[in-house]
Amino acid sequence: MTPNSVGQSAKKFPGELNRTERRRQKTRANLIAAVRKLTADKGVDALTIRDIAEEADIAMGGFYNHFESKEALLKVAVEEILFQSGEIIDAINAQCDDPLEVIARAFMTFDGLIQNDPILGWFVVRVSAHNPELTESLSRRFSRDVRHGVETGQFVISNIPLAIDLAGSSLFTFYRARLSGRAKGDSVPEFVHMMLRLLGAKERAGKATADRVWKLIEGERKEQGK
Repeated sequence: MTPNSVGQSAKKFPGELNRTERRRQKTRANLIAAVRKLTADKGVDALTIRDIAEEADIAMGGFYNHFESKEALLKVAVEEILFQSGEIIDAINAQCDDPLEVIARAFMTFDGLIQNDPILGWFVVRVSAHNPELTESLSRRFSRDVRHGVETGQFVISNIPLAIDLAGSSLFTFYRARLSGRAKGDSVPEFVHMMLRLLGAKERAGKATADRVWKLIEGERKEQGK
């Protein structure tokens, strides 16, 4: 959900909506759920508006009452996921001022989100491969944290935009490997260590942070599973 849509939805609570508005809201939500599922299953290029309408159980014409194109729907669906995920990650990192730990927790937290919801994971991975610009909001948050690391001397990078692009591409490649089962859970701290090194962190600091944060996150998951 984008900040604008959050503001718009906050104007009325569900109980205040009339029947037409509730039906419209439900149809829109069904379209977003449909495009996520179908994209996760088959990718973007093979996806048609007819497929989306059938999955959402609406008439073809009904699609255009909500979105002007497949790309417009994809954009909203991605923004909603990335905004919600970003808010979760920012809340987790709210009390942390160590750029290495902030980025390590962000990578590992998102990994946990996609492991718990593979449809979400495959959707984001496939959309990123189709059109990287659709995941730009994720890059903005990442860029913010990397630049903070450079300002505090934790990262030494001569070309920040290039480092961010390389790390972002590697991140989605790794998530694809995780979702397909080619990379297991114990590969997460190793990958995060490599990403911190790519961003200019010192070897020992990068490895220590990746290992420490992974142990913390694993401990938190075990506590929640009790």
